[in-house]
Amino acid sequence: ASINRQLLAMQLGAQTMALLAQHLTDVNQPAIAWIKDQLFTVVWSKPAIATMLKEAQTKFSVKTPQVMMPLRIMLTGSAQAPAVDALLLTLGREASVRRINL
Repeated sequence: ASINRQLLAMQLGAQTMALLAQHLTDVNQPAIAWIKDQLFTVVWSKPAIATMLKEAQTKFSVKTPQVMMPLRIMLTGSAQAPAVDALLLTLGREASVRRINL
C-alpha cells in the first residue's frame, strides 16, 4: 500500500477502510482525483459543486454511486451521509481536500 493509503487507514480506521476498499476502484479513482483537483478552484456554492460532480461523472463515464459513495466515505467515514455537495459545502474547501486523500 502507498504511504497515503497507510496514513488514510490510520485516520479512518480499519472498518472505514474496508468500506472504502469496496467502493474506491481503478474505474472511479481517476474521477475522484479529478474532483479533488477541482475543489481548489470551483466556486464554493452548492450549485457549482453539484455541477462539478456531475461533470466528473460524464467526463469519466462513471455512474452517480461510483462517485458519490467513495466521496461520502472519505468525507464522513460512513456510507450513510447527506448529499455530497452539501457535505463539501459544510466541511469547507480545506477540510474536504484533506479528507479526499488518494
